[in-house]
Amino acid sequence: MTRSMVATVVVAALVATTAMVGVAAAGWSPRVEYVLGLALVVAIGAAVLRRLLGTVAEPVWPSPLPRAAEPPATDPRIGTIETAMRRGLDDAAIARRRVQPLLFDLATHRLRRHRGVSLVEDPDGAQALLGDEAFAVLTDVIEQPPAMHAMLRTVDAIERL
Repeated sequence: MTRSMVATVVVAALVATTAMVGVAAAGWSPRVEYVLGLALVVAIGAAVLRRLLGTVAEPVWPSPLPRAAEPPATDPRIGTIETAMRRGLDDAAIARRRVQPLLFDLATHRLRRHRGVSLVEDPDGAQALLGDEAFAVLTDVIEQPPAMHAMLRTVDAIERL
């Protein structure tokens, strides 16, 4: 027998005993079949209720304690970018589809925010700020995997903005 079955039998026996004591205390003669029927109904109800409560998820309360700050360099976005950059150095298609648009967006954002220059609307001003090699990496169509030193210089140029 499992614990839940034992608990159900114990609850049913307690209910039957309580009912018999209550009926006897009221001065009536307890009818055993009614008391056993009541105990059976309570046992079945307890078993059904226990099953139903087992399927209901617990409430999810916010923790009263503040979450501990993640250690640096564990942000999953950084890992994703690192992986894309690493794979982009080996595969021109990945560099063209993932790395170049990411660096282009970063350069566009930093140029506009820090220098007031739009990479799309003022390419000459952007090229002067980024440098020829970084501008070429950001705007030219990538046909072969870019060299690591070119990517590093491009990232450095974007960081200098």
